[in-house]
Amino acid sequence: MQSDAALMLGARFASYNCFHALFGSEPATQVVAPFAGDDLPSVLGAFAGQEEGAAEAFAAMRQKACEVLADGDKGPKQLVGLYNRLFVGPGTPEAAPWESAHLHAEGGLFRASTLEVRRAYVAQGLIPQSYPHVADDHIALELDFMRLLARRCADACESAGGADSNALAGSNAGEGPAFGTEGRASGGGEDALIGALRASRRFLGEHLLVWAPSFCRKLKDAAPDSLYAKAAIALLAFMQADCRFLFRMDGLLAGGEVCAVA
Repeated sequence: MQSDAALMLGARFASYNCFHALFGSEPATQVVAPFAGDDLPSVLGAFAGQEEGAAEAFAAMRQKACEVLADGDKGPKQLVGLYNRLFVGPGTPEAAPWESAHLHAEGGLFRASTLEVRRAYVAQGLIPQSYPHVADDHIALELDFMRLLARRCADACESAGGADSNALAGSNAGEGPAFGTEGRASGGGEDALIGALRASRRFLGEHLLVWAPSFCRKLKDAAPDSLYAKAAIALLAFMQADCRFLFRMDGLLAGGEVCAVA
């Protein structure tokens, strides 16, 4: 049904929005809260609940988020040191948040893979707010890119006749690396939807899903019981399922079923 497709597309936007905020912003109550609530785990379960280990990953993430928030604002503040040690420094971050750091054994930023990421952004009319001071392949930027493409998918589906997806859209809560605007308008309707779906699936397959497993391993080694490690495992399961969802949507659209998900 069209309404089902619109809700799923809007749910993708909300999910990428939450993960972007968690990995791109210093810990704060408003960043952690969605992971402790009912909505996000339910959305993730709708995408990946049948995947092996996914339900357990989402439950572990939620439990850890609840533990962090058990003492109110005090819990997230206590994560600031860990956040900096894992993702910022000083020194070499223990779980580097850049794609190039996981693809090149010698480390270093702004490699050929970084330029490939930048080309994907430019193809969609997007330039990061912090360009050129933050590497384009920071995980927060890559997740924000997926968030914006998900927004375009949801808007295009609505334009093509799907139900309003705004109820699940949420807002961009992150304060870290992000795009300041959705960039060049891609129009509306089926063509825009197909374009955004394919750009999303291509970016997942060529970038995020290539290095996310290494990112997860680094987090599990550095801080195995942390919210960040558990959220990274949940994010990987979600992205794997999302890639399959996008492939299925593309097939339905190619068959003339606009915004129709069985």
